[in-house]
Amino acid sequence: MATEKKAPRAKAAPIRIEGGTFVPTSEGSVTKPSLQFKGEKPARHTVLEFDPGNGVTYSGVVAKAIEKDGKTLVSFEGDVTPKK
Repeated sequence: MATEKKAPRAKAAPIRIEGGTFVPTSEGSVTKPSLQFKGEKPARHTVLEFDPGNGVTYSGVVAKAIEKDGKTLVSFEGDVTPKK
C-alpha cells in the first residue's frame, strides 16, 4: 500500500490591523501585551500585523480573541515582535 505525502500547507498572508492599542493583560503572574482594536475577531493562529500608533509595525500570532461591543481584544502566542 503506497503512502501519500501531503503537500505542505501554504501560509496565509498576515492580516493588517489599523488603529489598534496595546493593552497589558495578566495570566497568573505574567503580564503580556495584548491588542485592542475595533473590528471582527481573527481566528486562532492567525498572524496579525499592526501599528499601535507609535510608527512601528508589530507582528504576532493570535492565541485568543474576544469580541464585545464592536471591540476585539487579542492575546498572542509567544512574543509580539517588531518588523524591520
